[in-house]
Parts: sequence; structure tokens; C-alpha cells
Amino acid sequence: MTSFRYYRWLVLGALAAAWLSCASPTPEPVGFDPYDRPIHTAVLKPSTVGWRDTYYDTFSPTGRHYRLACGAWGGYRSRTLLRYDVADIPKEIRVSKITAISLQISYVRLSGSVNDQIYAYTPVKLTLHPLSRGFDEDRATWWLARASRAWTEEGGDFGPAVGSLELGSPSYQREFYYVDITPTALDWMANPARNYGILLKADDEEIAPGIKEFYATNAGRGGFAPLLDISYIDDDGEKQTRYVAPQKDCFITDYDEKFAGGAVHGYDEYLDFGCFNGYGRRTIVYFDLNPAVSGVPADASVVRARLRMYYLPAGRDERVYVAVYRLLSSFAEGATEDTLEQQKYHDNLAYVALEFKKTPPGYVDFYINPLVQEWVAGKHANYGLMIKAPDESEAQVFPRFAAQHNADEGRRPYLEVDYTLPAEPWYAAGTP
Repeated sequence: MTSFRYYRWLVLGALAAAWLSCASPTPEPVGFDPYDRPIHTAVLKPSTVGWRDTYYDTFSPTGRHYRLACGAWGGYRSRTLLRYDVADIPKEIRVSKITAISLQISYVRLSGSVNDQIYAYTPVKLTLHPLSRGFDEDRATWWLARASRAWTEEGGDFGPAVGSLELGSPSYQREFYYVDITPTALDWMANPARNYGILLKADDEEIAPGIKEFYATNAGRGGFAPLLDISYIDDDGEKQTRYVAPQKDCFITDYDEKFAGGAVHGYDEYLDFGCFNGYGRRTIVYFDLNPAVSGVPADASVVRARLRMYYLPAGRDERVYVAVYRLLSSFAEGATEDTLEQQKYHDNLAYVALEFKKTPPGYVDFYINPLVQEWVAGKHANYGLMIKAPDESEAQVFPRFAAQHNADEGRRPYLEVDYTLPAEPWYAAGTP
């Protein structure tokens, strides 16, 4: 399992090769001096180090998306959340002067952007419901209203419908739809503490055959975002209109076929991670670093720890964003999704953060030098690591890697660790 390389040019060559790969290695760890110590290499393969790997599905926030989604299609259910700050309504627009307040929906089909998929073409009736719990657009998911506060009911807490509209097949000519919500909006103005926002959903999600999309405020298209349209009479008796943009907006998604909780992916041939449209996947991996198993001594200084994962792109132009985190609890490869969804990880520190695009099938290297060094030295308990999109509110792809159970042995993951030992100067073996 262990090989020896004593010459300086071999050491420097290994470091240079690592630098030119997908991610550069960590600068010299404590105790490592490339000029006076031999390099040892340990290759940790799944068959030798108690390897475990699996993935699980999770919900993810969409607060930074450029679009909003609403409806149901193929097991997916999406609902849009909006909140308008009544403080944005100018004081000169007195309640007594307001004649109507409507939600204005800008509906359009743009190639490669919104409403450009087959699921958008069938008519869908949408209903509007006042929310009864506040939400954080950067944290809200089908389960959570905020980072640490769940909805009372999955999918949002809301009251009876206060309006509806039916959207048909979108055209390239923008259309405006209006839903009168005057009583609800006036109540927000009179009682700001009751203003949690509004939720849009398909009237009947069990039969809704389509999903409708709208631009969010993050799209940078102010006139396209859902606006509050306020009609009022000014002090001169003239009819006026004022528009108010959402203070925050996002959508939440459920995927019925994948979030049942009982699925087990620990023996699949592939590992997925990433996010798309409000749901995501995370890959978790464990390998035993006990010296008796791995061959890496406890006093070793890690020069390079290279986790090699075989990448299988879904599309030619796929752009991948990936981060690696340290797990805070152990996991079983045969655990069900509802168990793995509770998996804790150290989310304040990404040991790897990189991106790659148009990468052909083959091994991708993740340099986890500091993480492996911490495990080897006993600084942290080794429960394994998590591979996920660094920002699940922005990721829009599901990259795929081969798992340890892949039928092709040439695609299975493994870890390669280069290390030095403190008691071995480079001339110990008699090299000049």
C-alpha cells in the first residue's frame, strides 16, 4: 500500500501536477518540508478501508433565482411566495383615496428562459392565499419557513383563497393578468403585523397538468416581476396608479416521488449532488483513516490528499459548482432518506470550493489535504464528508459521480494520500 519517492524533483513534480489539476492542493501542512523528507503514498480503495457512500434528496431555497414557479407537473409541486412592504406605499396615498389594489402578473414566454417548456402550455388555475407565517426568501423550502422554523403544514401556512386566475399557453407577447386583493392589502396597511405575504398555488395540485413561471425581482427586470398595482384618486381628483415591487419573493417545491423518505441509495451505481428548481441532492462519503486500516500513521504530515471521483456529465455544457464539508455525525450506507435528511455537517467551512465546465467523463480530483490532516492527527472525529453545491439556491444541475458499487471498477472512487513522517530526513535512505 505504501511506496517511497526520495528525490526532490519527484516531490516538486507531484506538487506541480496537483496544482494544474481541478483544484490546487493546500500549501505545505505543518511538519512538511519538501526538501528534507521522503514522500510516502497510500491508496485507499473502497474494498480496503470500510468505504461508505450514498446520496439523499433534500429541499433547497430559491430566493436567489431569477424566476418563480407555480403549479404541478410529473410529481413536482411548486408554490410561489410573495411579500410586499406596506411601508413602500407612499403616505400621500391615503387609504380613503384607494379604489383598488391588485396583484399584477406579467406572463410571457421567452426562449431558454421562462415558460419555454412543455409543462407550461396547458391551462392552469392559480389561487392566491394570505400567508399566516413569515418566511425568509433565502431559507424557505417546502419544509421550512426560516432557517430553524418549520411550517406548521409542509408547503406553507396559509388561509383560504382570496383570488384566482387562469393562465393558458404563454406567448412571446407579454400579457398582464390582474387579481384584485383589495381587502387583503388594505388589512396589511391597517395591521402591518398581519402582513406575512401571499402564496400562489395551483387550485388542485393533484390534477394540475402544468407549471407557470414568472420573473422574480432578482432577474433585474423590474417591470416583469409580480407587482402590487394600486389605483387611487389623488388630491386633485385625478385617477392615478402606483406600483410596488415585492420586498421578497421565492418559490418552494416538493417532489413527491423522491421525498417519500423510505428510499435507500447506498447501493446505487451513482452518486448525485446539486440542485434544481427547489430540490437538491447531497452525496456523503466515509473511509476509515485508522492507521491499521489506511496505512497512514497518526504522526504523518499530509502533503496531498486527493479524493478521486469519476465524473459522468449529464450535458456537454454542464457547469458544476461543488463544495466539500466535514460531517458531524456518522451515517449508514443503507439508511433511508428520511434518516439521512437529518445529517449534520460543519456548514461554516468548505474544505473544497471549485467549479468546472465542459469537462469530459473521467476522474475529477478534490484536494482535501487539511481535512485529512485533521482526521489523521485526531483534531476531529472522522465521520466522513459531504459533497454538495456551495449555494443550493443558485445551482441548477445535478452532477453525477460513479459510486463504490459501480459495475465498472475503473470508475470507482478512491483516496490517494501523500505524506511525510517527522523522523525521516530525506538523506536517511542514503540519497545524495
